Amino acid sequence: MTRTDRNILLSTFCVGFVIGVYVYFNGFSFKLSEDLPEEKFYTDFTIEGEAYGDCVNNECFAFQLLADGSYRLVDDVSGQSVIREGVINNSIRDRLFEDLDTESLKTQSISTIGTHCASDDGKVDYKFTITKDEKEYKLDTCTTNINFEGKAWLALSELWDYFVKL
Repeated sequence: MTRTDRNILLSTFCVGFVIGVYVYFNGFSFKLSEDLPEEKFYTDFTIEGEAYGDCVNNECFAFQLLADGSYRLVDDVSGQSVIREGVINNSIRDRLFEDLDTESLKTQSISTIGTHCASDDGKVDYKFTITKDEKEYKLDTCTTNINFEGKAWLALSELWDYFVKL
């Protein structure tokens, strides 16, 4: 192998490396959307939910759902936190967008005093923090005025059941 052959091999390798790096960064690397700032993404529409009460005999977990349907679920199994991530069905996401309207969220987030909670009897209560259009609504099966027959609660219940089946 002569010096010229080594130089040709070395220059071919260098040119291939440079082209490979260029193609990777311009074609395959993950790109963030410039249109939507992160703060807007998290304040537009999010749902955070958790169960509390008798979590020993019942299945309790917490989750966060973002506007694009992606979720992060934290489940305490035998004292260890198991984290699951994924994307919910479009049908559930669309139903949440439709049924969680501002008026029903406003009325159902009103605090109630002197109610008897399921968690007092060894059962589980549920707490939801819903951010919609940059406003936060807190719903709690124990301390707020939830309409258990209304569309909003039925949509949240369907979401909860979806996570239970995971």
